[in-house]
Amino acid sequence: MIHILVLMAAALLTAQPAAEGREMPVVEVHEWGVITTGGQGAVMAAHPAGEADPSTLYMPGDVLVDRAPVVYFYGPPFTGRFTVEAVSGEITTTWPVPSSGPATWRITADWAERDSAPGDVLAGRVHPSTIDGWDATGWRVPQSMTLVTGEGYVDKLLYYECTVDPGLLPLQPAEVGVDVAEGFEDMPVALLIPSCAGLTVMPVNASVLENPVELMRNSALVSGDLLPFLYGWSRDIVDVEEVDALWGSWRRTLTVDGLPSPESGRALVVYRVPESILEGISRLELETDEGFTVEYDRFILCVSEIAFRRE
Repeated sequence: MIHILVLMAAALLTAQPAAEGREMPVVEVHEWGVITTGGQGAVMAAHPAGEADPSTLYMPGDVLVDRAPVVYFYGPPFTGRFTVEAVSGEITTTWPVPSSGPATWRITADWAERDSAPGDVLAGRVHPSTIDGWDATGWRVPQSMTLVTGEGYVDKLLYYECTVDPGLLPLQPAEVGVDVAEGFEDMPVALLIPSCAGLTVMPVNASVLENPVELMRNSALVSGDLLPFLYGWSRDIVDVEEVDALWGSWRRTLTVDGLPSPESGRALVVYRVPESILEGISRLELETDEGFTVEYDRFILCVSEIAFRRE
């Protein structure tokens, strides 16, 4: 009888899940930004690069600049360390001031709304209206966690810039159209075509842009809106409010200011940069003191100007 009880106890013990095997709460890290290309360089930004000081837009030579994507956090309250690694370049700008290194922040994240920095009354440390000279008000609309850094900065987001290799992009400009990297032929893109009658947005696959002359010759152009494409591309990646924050910063650039002239024979190409490409631009890492599981969702667009006819 004792032997049977021992066996039953052993079975019950082995049936219990091991502590280290239990599923932990998940912290979600969301990021959005836009890469713009032109001339010898490119910029990934939370704001339209064309409005910045031209001397700050491009690094010398063929260096691509990853300019200030916005990063949000969602999940259970935590403390931890968040790091951005510039995989093929170097960090150039951050917000708030990092706790250590080029882009490592010691943060406490929770859902409390704070109007002041703990024990710190220095101006500019609590969700300033401008970041790096840009209006950041719309970037805080998403209902993300409130972050307090080890240095007493309070905000709803983190922000960075870094240089990278422009050759990483899956679409490379050609004399007419683009050259598409192998494996990205079916990638969805939106062609933004300016005309005197207004903007046309045409959804196509990347491979079509290798010969855009035939596309323009055989397609009936109709007016369109880019925002529905952004909602579709971002589904199950980031929240609608985050896409709206992106669109609020970029709408005028993508529909008015940043368009080539109608008679130029040029258009804008917009696409979501695949995750595999982003890993070569910058890498995000969150380590929580609580050991929570971390998931990363990155919605980065690329906007390139291309020629659809020979000059």
